[in-house]
Amino acid sequence: MPIFLLRSVLSCAIKLGMEAKKITRELKKVGGVKSIAQKLGVKQPTVSQVIHGIRPNPRIREAIAQSINKQVSDLWPEQEES
Repeated sequence: MPIFLLRSVLSCAIKLGMEAKKITRELKKVGGVKSIAQKLGVKQPTVSQVIHGIRPNPRIREAIAQSINKQVSDLWPEQEES
């Protein structure tokens, strides 16, 4: 992989990781990942994967966004829902 492409990929990964940390921090104020997982009947790792962009699940994204009073597109702008 060319170095310029690698830098771009790493830059995106770092940005996404920082956003994931912000989302997680905001969720902690309203009960955390565990609370969302319990409310939706899914496991905590599933919610974490959605937060980190690994598993783009619209239902979980919407629940996360609602719980912290944000729009889904504010949290995951590069992966807007259709």
